[in-house]
Amino acid sequence: MSSKSSAPTLQVSELCKVAPATDSSESATQFTLPLTYLDTTWFRFPPVELIYLYKPTASSIPIHSFYSLLLSKLKRSLSLTLAQFLTLAGQLQWSPPITHPCRNLQSRRWSLHHGGRINNRFGSIDRARKS
Repeated sequence: MSSKSSAPTLQVSELCKVAPATDSSESATQFTLPLTYLDTTWFRFPPVELIYLYKPTASSIPIHSFYSLLLSKLKRSLSLTLAQFLTLAGQLQWSPPITHPCRNLQSRRWSLHHGGRINNRFGSIDRARKS
C-alpha cells in the first residue's frame, strides 16, 4: 500500500515592517554606537533569521481573530522591544569602504537611521495530507 504525501505549503497572509516605538518627546532620527573588538567575532556570521511556529489548540480563538487580535499585539510588543534594543533594527555601516573590517574600528559604527525596521512575515502552513 503506497501513501503519497504532499509537502507543507506556506500561505503568507501579511508582510510588514515593524519599527522601534518612539516617544513623542524624543525622536530617534539617528543613533550610533561605536564597535569594539568583541564585535568582530560576529562579522563572519550571517544575520539570524528565525521562524516561530504556533499551534492553535481546540480552545484557541478562530483564525480570523488570531490575525486581527494577536498579530497586532505581537507587532506592538516587538516595537516596544526594539525601542529598548535599537541595534536589532539598525545596520552595520562602514565610514569609508574597507576590505578588512577588523582593523581601525574607531570609524566603524552600528547605526540606526530614521526608518530602521525589521521585516516580518505572518502566515499559515497547510500540513501534508496523505492520499
